Amino acid sequence: MNVWIEAFIVIAAVAIVVQMAILLGMYLQMKGAIDKFTVIADELKDASTDTLRTNRILEDSGRQNPRASWAMALRSLEWRAGKRRRSTACSRIALSGCGCK
Repeated sequence: MNVWIEAFIVIAAVAIVVQMAILLGMYLQMKGAIDKFTVIADELKDASTDTLRTNRILEDSGRQNPRASWAMALRSLEWRAGKRRRSTACSRIALSGCGCK
């Protein structure tokens, strides 16, 4: 009977060590993924903040001076430049999500 108890203790100890290693690996992978997502989310937040600021400026300039088309054209160019940054960030999210990158 003592042999069975000792075998059970050894097998249970090995199983606990294996589970600990698996959980540690999962923790490290999740930590890395969360760090990557945080960077991408910050880029998207910055890009959307620029878009909202530009939209607010366009609305205000349109109300104050309807003839300010040159200002609207300038802000439109800035918005297009920001759109490229947003699409790049969105592509990075899509590639990260499917494991392609």
